[in-house]
Amino acid sequence: MLLWSHYSGSHTGYCIGFKSTELFFNESRFGSGGKVMYEEKLPIILPTDDIYGQMVKQIYTKSKVWEYEDEYRVTKGGAANQIVGFTQKEVAEIIIGASMKESDIKYVVSICKCNFPAIPIFKTIVVPRTFDLGFIQIA
Repeated sequence: MLLWSHYSGSHTGYCIGFKSTELFFNESRFGSGGKVMYEEKLPIILPTDDIYGQMVKQIYTKSKVWEYEDEYRVTKGGAANQIVGFTQKEVAEIIIGASMKESDIKYVVSICKCNFPAIPIFKTIVVPRTFDLGFIQIA
């Protein structure tokens, strides 16, 4: 519930679910990937640390308050200010937020059906009297 509130405009956005095996184990697509480390304090980055060690500390460390996200990240060196696309075989699902406007849902679904015809599309629903979310397949 919190992730949708933080990252999708209070449930008005959408989420692309990726196949982690396609992203994390394909070095030609992304340089590295892994689980985020959640720490009480900022990491100490020493000038004597190798460049890879410095990068890992900077990119893969977040405050412990975000630990519930259980986040993984992928990175691609030299891709600053570039769009990194993805293929159909890398996408597992599309999930639409519970509060997305109907006109926006139709637009997103039409784009997904053209570009990802075999990928399931789900709509998030808020389960009454709980903090839970459910999902119904809409396409």
